[in-house]
Amino acid sequence: MNDLFLEINGKIHSLSETFPGLSVQEVARQSPQLSMETADIAGTDGVIPGTIAFKPFVFSAICNVQALDIPDYHLVVREIYEFLFQRESYYIWSNQMPGIRYEVHPKPFDFSRESDRVGLLTIEFDVFKGYAESRGTTLDPLTFEVDLWQMGMNLSNRDDLFYIFKENIFRVYNAGSERVNPLMRHELAIAMTANGIPTINNITTGESFQYRNELKKTDVLLLNDVYPLVNNRRVGKDTNHGIITLEKGWNDFEIKGVTDVTIAFNFPFIYR
Repeated sequence: MNDLFLEINGKIHSLSETFPGLSVQEVARQSPQLSMETADIAGTDGVIPGTIAFKPFVFSAICNVQALDIPDYHLVVREIYEFLFQRESYYIWSNQMPGIRYEVHPKPFDFSRESDRVGLLTIEFDVFKGYAESRGTTLDPLTFEVDLWQMGMNLSNRDDLFYIFKENIFRVYNAGSERVNPLMRHELAIAMTANGIPTINNITTGESFQYRNELKKTDVLLLNDVYPLVNNRRVGKDTNHGIITLEKGWNDFEIKGVTDVTIAFNFPFIYR
């Protein structure tokens, strides 16, 4: 049986359990939606392709709702509207793909009355980020027993995935289908403690982040998306303004200028 799950304000709801008279017949999503800047040159064929971005797409669920009587039907309709239409965004996923979620806003929809007590509806959601992401992050246990992961996420049969390191040279694995890039509003938190003046190098991408002041082991350097902080204080002016991204697959890192390092990477995987 199909079902749709919604995580609203940190609480997970099953749509079919929340509304016992509702059954989810089918769930579907649009393909990725590309947006590409192009340039025309007079007298030449075609266009010159430019930057590609991914636009929002639609996730939908076809549902059937059956009420006890006519007043109950109108009550259920109102309750479904009140439940789905929130001011804040929330996450949804289906039991068919339980490890991959979408951050959404609901799109307007109407009920199609089949009889006095039965209605059909197609619920549509706007996946405004333009991508899906894993329900778990790299600091969750990477085992199927925690009910956050599924097959097809490039994680099966791997026992070499670690995201907390105490060495200056290590490798970070991005299991998603897309580079994790904070400039694209992708979530990436890198926290480090050490002694010295640190430089974080992603050798795979050629990127480097430098903090120009000295850290003590009791200090916490946090790269929170695009914002560098030390002990929860923004320190962008004391850096080289570098951004660390994670390419798909393995990323080789080297930390220079520090000793006694502990560094952790926390991020969800991104999927198209």
